Amino acid sequence: MSWLCDRTGSYLDLHGRPDTALPYHHRAFTIAAQDLGPDHPNTLGSRNNLAGAYQSAGRLDQAITLYEQTLTDRQRILGPDHPTTAIIRGNVEAAHAARDQSRAASPDDDGTRAQPA
Repeated sequence: MSWLCDRTGSYLDLHGRPDTALPYHHRAFTIAAQDLGPDHPNTLGSRNNLAGAYQSAGRLDQAITLYEQTLTDRQRILGPDHPTTAIIRGNVEAAHAARDQSRAASPDDDGTRAQPA
């Protein structure tokens, strides 16, 4: 069931419907965590996919939180040099960059554009 929810969410996200995809990804992660445990590779993959859906939906703070949790767990389980750990590290960096870019493009309270630091 987890796999089906995850694939459905990925399909919806890929086809431009990230808000519709989020409940499917959340359900996939919940099922995987309950059935397989929090450290299982499928559970961590589901959490990563949920983070990606949050990122696609523009909910970058939530995405970053989940990506960072996944990175911490992947480093603990697989080590810092594992290829999967490197992919998750890249996801964290990309989400931070997207959030920084979004904040730089957002108007300040006085209606002007914020300047990057």
